[in-house]
Amino acid sequence: MGQEASCNKCSFSFLGGHDHHTGISECVCTSCLTYFALPTASVWGPEVGERIQICRYAKSKKKHIPNYKKTGSSFITTKGEEFAFGDQIRHMVEYPIEEIPCPECNEKSLKVGFEEGDNCPKCSKGKVSLSAIIF
Repeated sequence: MGQEASCNKCSFSFLGGHDHHTGISECVCTSCLTYFALPTASVWGPEVGERIQICRYAKSKKKHIPNYKKTGSSFITTKGEEFAFGDQIRHMVEYPIEEIPCPECNEKSLKVGFEEGDNCPKCSKGKVSLSAIIF
């Protein structure tokens, strides 16, 4: 499950989480508002320790097929919180991108998700609200 973050004052919208149909998560730079694709080896999501390429979206002739190009920036996923999956203990996978410079503007402002009530990165006047979505 993912989340839609939207501003209560402007048109800012961001879909956080992993899309199992395309095998892509996204991040957005809160400085320049550029959206990036984070494709994973499996459509079901990344493994702990997987190298993820940060990719720029490119125009696609096919409406529902994402098209992207590698930027040269990447990161390695890390182990997050534990959770129970049946009788097994698994770990969430985290994307440690906060210290990676944006491939577009070079600011350290990449985010894969927002918290309820965060300031809007687009208008700075509104607050972000979250809604659950199922990809």
